[in-house]
Parts: sequence; structure tokens; C-alpha cells
Amino acid sequence: LLFTDVIGTHPFCTDIEWLIWGGVTTGFADGTFKPAAGLSRQALAAFLYRHAGSPDGLDPTCTSAPFPDVGFSHAFCGEITWAADEGLLGAYADGGFHPGATVTRQSFAVVLYRAAGSPDGPDPSCTTAPFTDVPAGHAFCGEISWAADAGVTGGYADGGFHPAALMSRQAFAALLHRSDNLAHGIPT
Repeated sequence: LLFTDVIGTHPFCTDIEWLIWGGVTTGFADGTFKPAAGLSRQALAAFLYRHAGSPDGLDPTCTSAPFPDVGFSHAFCGEITWAADEGLLGAYADGGFHPGATVTRQSFAVVLYRAAGSPDGPDPSCTTAPFTDVPAGHAFCGEISWAADAGVTGGYADGGFHPAALMSRQAFAALLHRSDNLAHGIPT
């Protein structure tokens, strides 16, 4: 039993288990993972930081605020600073990080693309729609197309990617696991 809400038959059990083995998450204090809950930007920063091996130690700290809404005493200040310094996550137009905001699927595709080293350049384009709801002119078509071509995502059964939909914690586990496999040459 991984978490009280993720048993062995859970469709994302293997991916969530992989997060545990990799030291990416220990779940919530109540023994749950909350797989269907939305993934917050602060949690994403912390998970990515841990996935990278906690380069600044297990409990990174800050001496200054990286964003107006992330003070140096914020619980994830160190992880958020690291993610921003790595170019994985940045500010909104208002200059804030919005740590409690839920990550969208299109935003996570961008993060995975950047984490992979931006293989098609910093502003990838695409000429063919990778999904029915991601036309060639979509702002993140290049990143989403890369994720589909790399086997990181297959989208939904309806042929769509649902780019503006919120990223669940279980979907995050699956996509990060596939992306990690891709980085290590393991077929997805």
C-alpha cells in the first residue's frame, strides 16, 4: 500500500510509486497522495527540484525573495528559486510566481520541454496540429508536439490534449516518469 488513496490497482500506481522511489514525494502527512487533485506551481517546483537530486541540499533556503509573492521565508522558496534559475518556471505577466496556482497541461508540456534541454530551440514551432485542440498556431504547439512525438503524452481518447485543463498530481507522475524514461533511453 503506497498511500491510503493509491492502492496497487490504481491506474497510476506504478508512476506514483516511481515518484516515491526517486525521493520526489512522500505524500501528505495524512498518508495520502491526492492523485486527482490539481498540481500547484509550488509543488511542481519542489518535485522538479527533488527529481534533479536536490542540488542545493534537502532543504534549500533563500536569502532574498525570488518573486513578490514568494518571500524568503516561503516553505518552497529554495525550490522555486532553483526552478526559476534553471529556466523551468517563471513569472506571470504581473511579476508574481503564483505559488498556489494549479499548473495547466500546456504549461507542464513547456516545463518538460525545457527540462529536456529545449531540443528544438527556445521557441519551437510546428506546422501540423498534434491534437484536435492544439492547432499549428497554438502558443505552445511546438512544446506539446514535442511531448507527443517523444511519447511523453498521447492525449485523451477524444483526440484532444486539453491544453488548458488543470494538471492532476497523478497525470504529473505519469508524464514525469515517461519524460525521465525518455531522458534515460528507456522506451515509453
